[in-house]
Amino acid sequence: MLGLYLIEGINIGGIAFIEYSELILVFSEIGVVLLLFQAGLHMKFKDLLKSGVANFTIAIVGVILPFSLGLFTSIWLGYDLLVCLIIGGTLSATSIAISLKCLGEFNQLGSPEAKLIIGAAVINDVIALSISSLILSIIDDPVSIRFSSTIRSVVFTLILWFSLSALTSLLVPWFTEHMDKLEKLNPVN
Repeated sequence: MLGLYLIEGINIGGIAFIEYSELILVFSEIGVVLLLFQAGLHMKFKDLLKSGVANFTIAIVGVILPFSLGLFTSIWLGYDLLVCLIIGGTLSATSIAISLKCLGEFNQLGSPEAKLIIGAAVINDVIALSISSLILSIIDDPVSIRFSSTIRSVVFTLILWFSLSALTSLLVPWFTEHMDKLEKLNPVN
């Protein structure tokens, strides 16, 4: 199955198999949303809490290492600092879609290792999105950014994400149970 995804990038004789268009863009965005939804189906908030330290450690290393390598390598190659930040930020995001596809191909989506991989990748993507917003802030106003405000922003993003995840993991089951009770009282035929 993964081979089909690779075929889409083949370019034979200067003619691409699939030409880029707005339709391709829309379907790719829908596909990303569906893949992240699939990740959520295989990961419960309780599982994330069980392996929380391991998930956060893997995610933080998975952000810091690629970001630093991309930043310092591009500085070494002589690029402008803003370009170096963008390169580092781009490398810090994981490809949860490929991880999900590979785990699904091997029927390992329910395994403890898969839960660790998915949990770390989700946290990694939250941190990477926070870093992306910080990079955009630096590009917009490079003078007003301080290290303490940068760390505070990333920590705030993680706390907000964690709080909203906890809240929805409590409210969604309660809401569905409540809706089931209402349906039993007055069934719709």
